[in-house]
Amino acid sequence: MSIPQLLEEKIAAEGPISVADYMATCLYHPTLGYYMSRDPLGAEGDFITVPEMTQMFGELLGLWVADCWIKMGRPAPVQLVECGPGRGTLMLDVLRAISQVMPDLSKTLNVHLVEISPHLKAKQQATLVAHGNISWHTSLADVDLSQPTVLLANELLDALPVHQYFLKNGQYFERLVTTACSGFEFTYATEPTDTGHDGLLSDAPATITIYPAGDALLADIRTRLNGYALFVDYGGSGHADTLQAQRHHKMVDPLAYAGESDLTTHVDFGHVHAILGTGASTAMDMGPFLLALGLASRATILMERAPDDETRAQIATVTQKLVDPNKMGSHFKCLACRSSGLDIPAGFLD
Repeated sequence: MSIPQLLEEKIAAEGPISVADYMATCLYHPTLGYYMSRDPLGAEGDFITVPEMTQMFGELLGLWVADCWIKMGRPAPVQLVECGPGRGTLMLDVLRAISQVMPDLSKTLNVHLVEISPHLKAKQQATLVAHGNISWHTSLADVDLSQPTVLLANELLDALPVHQYFLKNGQYFERLVTTACSGFEFTYATEPTDTGHDGLLSDAPATITIYPAGDALLADIRTRLNGYALFVDYGGSGHADTLQAQRHHKMVDPLAYAGESDLTTHVDFGHVHAILGTGASTAMDMGPFLLALGLASRATILMERAPDDETRAQIATVTQKLVDPNKMGSHFKCLACRSSGLDIPAGFLD
């Protein structure tokens, strides 16, 4: 059995399915799903994340975590939670930086990794084998966020299933996936749907995206968090159609390789801010955020220590990519939230 066969059987039995059902099956089916059955990262995979590009990203977030801990009054113990930890590379760099700049924090830190993929969990365990006090969970609900906590979520929200709707004559018709002569194609529901988002009607694009899975996660964090959270993701502001697929580091048709490509949507950070409420910062471009944390200084130090010109050039290239407003510097956004009574976290203005 394959993902396309599962989808064909489901559509034959139930009719066209929502985009959310399509994404959930392709990405998260317990045994066949894209994230559940492979390591999708790196040169041999389909995409690369910022932590896999450079150690500086995780090191700077380690400094950010340390600053949050100080602002929280140096509680002991304190939890460091990461949702969707990939191969564990980000956490490895974060923990190394903390051990170097704030050893007292290292001694009191309990790490919790939220990961549903058995393949990626195994990668994380291998990467972090030298570190103790690490617990794995398949759901954030299993982590007690009432304890003093700093939470990290890098490129998580963009991979959560979404619903999409077409706006016509003031009514929403859900975008669906059905079978075609060869593979799958998009269609639309014949009856309008109440999305609960009537506020979007005034200037909504033809196809809008709604984020129920992301909304539920963010609302849970907002309600239970005792501390700080940081979200880093690809996105901007608005509910437009940004469903995309990546395979072998190239963009492909989202319906062409069901279960064999990475499906994502751009994160609407204006909406994320609204869900998180008064404790949320205004989203920042990643470039200025990393520069505020000391990216330029860290890059200079690494280049001074580099063994050869080739390594120095690589560090310079990746640093420029991280801050370039025409590349990752503005395409990625950073947004923090904090529980009541805590000061503004490092790198943010509010």
